[in-house]
This record gives sequence, structure tokens and C-alpha cells, in this order.
Amino acid sequence: MKIGIDAVKIERIKSMDKAALDRILTHQEQTLQPESQAGAVAAKEAFAKAIGIMPPPWLEIELLHSKNGAPYLKLSNRLSIIAKKVELSITHEAGIAIAIVLLESGN
Repeated sequence: MKIGIDAVKIERIKSMDKAALDRILTHQEQTLQPESQAGAVAAKEAFAKAIGIMPPPWLEIELLHSKNGAPYLKLSNRLSIIAKKVELSITHEAGIAIAIVLLESGN
């Protein structure tokens, strides 16, 4: 089991231009509110820390939500081979988004 955690200021996301957002967020993630976008960035950073890949392969990781609203990460084929099971929790408070990732690696 591996763990990663990250915090992102929501204001940081609000101040980014379109080109910067295109590098780190998928098209779908860019439709989210800034709080959720910050959560996506924090989740991607936390995942990268847990798996030991820095900088994060931004567009190979996508934040999605289940029907009941629970966040989860959709991974590229390459990353899904490395990370067999991923658990994610995200919170937003006082202008900061925090994400924690627990994962089982495949190797």
C-alpha cells in the first residue's frame, strides 16, 4: 500500500490561463468549478506522489465522479498497469483543496 497527499490553493487555479489549464486538466475537468478543478490537481499530485512519478503525467489521470458523487481517478492504460487499486478522498475548505490517495501497486 502506498499513500500520497497534496493541497492546492483554489485561487491558484482561478488565476491560471487557458494554456496552463490545458496542460494539467482534461477537457472534462475544465468544465468543473474552480474548487473541483483544484481538487483534480491535488488528486493528480497525490497520485503521482504515491506512485513515485514526478511531475505528474497530468493528462493520463482524470478526475471523475460516480453516480453517487464519489470522486475517482480514471488512469491511462500505462498507469492502470502500475496502480492496481486506487482510493481517493478530496475535501475543500478555506480556499484550499486537499486530496489523499491510497493505492496498491501492480509491481
